[in-house]
Amino acid sequence: MTVLPMHLRGATRGWFLSWLGQEHPALIRRYRQIYGRGAYVSPEYKTWLKDRVDPLVSRYGLGARVAEHRRPVAAPPRPAAESADPTLF
Repeated sequence: MTVLPMHLRGATRGWFLSWLGQEHPALIRRYRQIYGRGAYVSPEYKTWLKDRVDPLVSRYGLGARVAEHRRPVAAPPRPAAESADPTLF
């Protein structure tokens, strides 16, 4: 499991903050503090998020098998060559 804060690059930032202001106006000030004028959260917020999530990742075993999903999957066996007399089964 990987936890990453949102990246608000380009037009995404304006669209998201506009939507947030309309739908959740109580949160807009905090998001402006977290992101400042950039597309990325502050280093302090990144650290806060990691410190908050890491115990949950450990508790529920979500980080124990990081490389398992990257293990190559064996290719399925190739079908036998077609015979001259095709059959239904």
